[in-house]
Amino acid sequence: IDSRLYPEASGLGFMVKNEAGSDYIIQNGAASFALLDLFNPDAFSWIKRIIKKELLDSGMSGWIADMGDILPTGAVLHGCIDSSMLHNGYADRWALANREAIIEAGKEKEAIFLMASGWTRASSLASSFFSKPREENWNKKTGLPGLIPAAISMGFSGDGLWLPGMAAYSRLAKKTKYKEYLIRRMELSAFSPIFMINESMRIKKSPGQWSDQELTGHFARLSHIWADMATY
Repeated sequence: IDSRLYPEASGLGFMVKNEAGSDYIIQNGAASFALLDLFNPDAFSWIKRIIKKELLDSGMSGWIADMGDILPTGAVLHGCIDSSMLHNGYADRWALANREAIIEAGKEKEAIFLMASGWTRASSLASSFFSKPREENWNKKTGLPGLIPAAISMGFSGDGLWLPGMAAYSRLAKKTKYKEYLIRRMELSAFSPIFMINESMRIKKSPGQWSDQELTGHFARLSHIWADMATY
C-alpha cells in the first residue's frame, strides 16, 4: 500500500473490499498489502496495461507474479461475490492477467512469469512455478527437505518447470547455519530447470551473499554446472 500505484488503483475502486466497503488491507509479515479485484473487468484491464508498460516496455523478460494465494475469506469482490467461493479462482485469474499481457504485447517467446499459486488453469497459463520460501533448517515439513516432495508433486501435476529459489524467507538461523543452508539450496537449484537466487527478507542480516568469497565461488561453479546441463 506504500507503492505509487496503490493510490491510483484505490481511487479507481479497483481493490478487494472488506465488509464495510473499505479496501481490505492484509498484513503479511512486516508489509501491508491490498489486492486488486481481478474479477472487476476494468481492474483486470488496468493491471494488464501496467504489466505491459512497467515491465515489458522497460525491457524485462521475466518476473515473479506472487501473492495469488492470499485472498482472505470475508472479503467482498466485484458484484458483491463472497470471496470464500473464489479463493482458488483468484490465483488462476492472476495467472491469466499476466499471460494475456504478454500475449497482447507480442512477447510470447520472449517473456516468462513465475507463480507460487494456482488452481485448475494455472498450469496452462503460468510459465513456471516456485516454492514458497522455507525456514533455514533441515525440518522435513518446513525446511529444505520439504522442497523435494514439493518438486515431485509439481511434476506429477504436470508442472515440470519448477524451481526452489535459493535464499530463505525469515533468516532465523545463525549466520554460520544460514551459510550452510544457502550452499545446499544452491546445489538443489543447480539441478532444477531454472537457476534463480533471491535475497532474504532480512537482507541486512544475511551473510553477504555477494561479498563472501566461498559463497560467490560456490554460486559461480554451480551456475556453470547448470549451464552445462542445458541440453539435458
